[in-house]
Amino acid sequence: MSRITNLLFLVVCTLLTPALGCDINVAGYSRFSETLENSTIIGLLFVNDNEVYTSRCFSLNQTCEDERLLYSHNSTLTDLDVYYEGCTIFITDISGGIHVIDIKASPITVEHLSSQWQVAELSVDWLSPLLYVLTQTQQLYKCDMMLRNCLHLHDEYLTYTPRAIAADAFNGYLYWITDTGMLIKHDMAKEISGSMQNIDVAIRANVSTYSVAYDCYDLYSIYNYDVAYREITLTYLDGENVRTHLPLEHTPGDIYTELNCIHDTHCLWLETNNNSTLLHWSLQESGQLLSIENLNISAKSLLTLWNRQAQPLPVPTTYPDFTEYYSDSTGIRMHWDKPDIVGHYLLKQQVLARWSGLLSKDSKYMQSEAAWSAWNYELNITSDEYFQSITNLTDLSLYIGDLQPSTNYSVSILAYTETDRGPMRTVTCRTLSSDPLIYTSTTSHLRAIDAFGDLKQTWNVSSFSWVICEMIRRDESLLYMIVSPRLSVGCIDKSTTTLVLLDISSKTAIVSEEVTAISAVGYDWIGKMVYMASSDTQALFRADAYAESLNENMEKLASLNLVIKHLSIDSVNGRIYWTPTRDNNLYSFDMGPADSYEVSAALYDGLPYRRLNGPVVDMTSNKVHWAMTSLLTTILYSRDLIDNTQTSVESSIDMSGQPFIASDDKFYVILNSSLRTLDVKLKTNYNSLGTNVIAFLYYSPSFHPRLEGKPDS
Repeated sequence: MSRITNLLFLVVCTLLTPALGCDINVAGYSRFSETLENSTIIGLLFVNDNEVYTSRCFSLNQTCEDERLLYSHNSTLTDLDVYYEGCTIFITDISGGIHVIDIKASPITVEHLSSQWQVAELSVDWLSPLLYVLTQTQQLYKCDMMLRNCLHLHDEYLTYTPRAIAADAFNGYLYWITDTGMLIKHDMAKEISGSMQNIDVAIRANVSTYSVAYDCYDLYSIYNYDVAYREITLTYLDGENVRTHLPLEHTPGDIYTELNCIHDTHCLWLETNNNSTLLHWSLQESGQLLSIENLNISAKSLLTLWNRQAQPLPVPTTYPDFTEYYSDSTGIRMHWDKPDIVGHYLLKQQVLARWSGLLSKDSKYMQSEAAWSAWNYELNITSDEYFQSITNLTDLSLYIGDLQPSTNYSVSILAYTETDRGPMRTVTCRTLSSDPLIYTSTTSHLRAIDAFGDLKQTWNVSSFSWVICEMIRRDESLLYMIVSPRLSVGCIDKSTTTLVLLDISSKTAIVSEEVTAISAVGYDWIGKMVYMASSDTQALFRADAYAESLNENMEKLASLNLVIKHLSIDSVNGRIYWTPTRDNNLYSFDMGPADSYEVSAALYDGLPYRRLNGPVVDMTSNKVHWAMTSLLTTILYSRDLIDNTQTSVESSIDMSGQPFIASDDKFYVILNSSLRTLDVKLKTNYNSLGTNVIAFLYYSPSFHPRLEGKPDS
């Protein structure tokens, strides 16, 4: 027999609430669970060869009655399980097919589920809901209820043969028996080990059949002590010790299958001896052992129980934890993780009272992913003069806008369901200043000025052995810079340049030794990666911008056989714009894995006898800019990052070879070692913002609309 059992629920005598889910007529029965004169009624579904039958067993009459044919298949059936909420019965046949019997239809309908495997057994995780499938080649899969999406649960070949799989939906475990009688308990959230190592063993050996009683979170098994002795053993799923439940009147040759139990009062199983199979029913409250002979049952019959599967009421017991936030001058984007999955519990009083009336107040941890589906998040943001509460959130991130610049905000989050609210997590976040800063470098100083040229801060860098040739800003205090030795010919010769990470607050510098002769650098502030081009190796590299060392996690993306002169990164759309030294063309890459960076057709073919300067990505206007300069005129081109439309403006200002930055309606450019601002039409030459400038960096929240930060508790 391919499958021992997959117990759903056995209904006991007292029902405090009406039936849930599929309370319909099944083969003439209005419901399988009810109370008649204090008699426990158990609804049965069983298979004999190719036919599915229904019956009801009464403890008062000590018999099972009204056997009725529910469905007749065209080949021998090998397994069945019930999904009560969906009013469906899943069956497998000897050819490896899976079929779904829809009992809410009138007449009953049967649908074949298309599968790429031959299925031996299945088990329904009715809580998620998911199907666990064991193929005839001993492969285990987790699938949706229609087998459209499946996940292979083990990469390694299993060194044993699993059988009798059963999903414990409440506790998040999948059980099966090995060919040596070992009972395996597998955490559904983990990958299955191919060998017998690193697996959780519930019972070490000698198990012939078992069942999971969800109502009391117990595991029952028929244990083979020796040739002459068998007993039903109870193992508490909450970690308590194993104890003997019921000795069996065993005789050699008895074969036990299809065990089904409910807490401490009832167990049903099939016992075969000398080609005779009986349904045994143990009533522990009366000490009786019934043998049911009037059912159409054989040694190969399958047995399960028709019963309600009430959805649990998960209660959040931990808070969702913030992982990071991004801020600009007027808003904050928060990201958070789900609470720890073992931090949710079921109240027995809430769940079991629906069909058994038990009033136990014990709680039970859950691991099923279905618990998430009923959860929402509430986020509150406050300051001295501001409060906003946002509820019914289902995503794991949210942008809160219309905030004040340079302001601290308290942000709180909790998870809640219809029944309860979890604890709250509160962090402090700060919006950025709306005022831009411009960093300029000379041979002796690094300065920060505002848009009007007023000095905000200055750092003496004359003690360093190099001068700053190009800068990008990582965060509040760290700059990535291309530097050149002071004794060289300066920033014109890129063969001696290197990359430095400078902490401007402590004036400590980290020098990269992995890549030399840096010709261009760019920063992806969303991916948190720094890109650099080397004129020595003519290659493009990438490194983790937040690594402790610049040499850590350095990755060579491509050998280009050319030198990149300028590059600029569009983090939002995931593109790198760049120009080489060999021509006046503009190119781009899509950000991706190594070896995906290949030189393709140019986005713009440069004009002869002119010099291309740029490109510069401006996230404020969602455009990339570059300049083409001849002896008499300069043409500034702008290309929309979204629709790729292109415009141009002509000017008499010489921008050949001079770094420039675009922001809002201004362009910043170095002219004759003086940093100046120009209007968008390149017509007006504003006052100088600094002299003897070698390199500059325009930094504004509008340029970097989200800066990473770790929330402060």
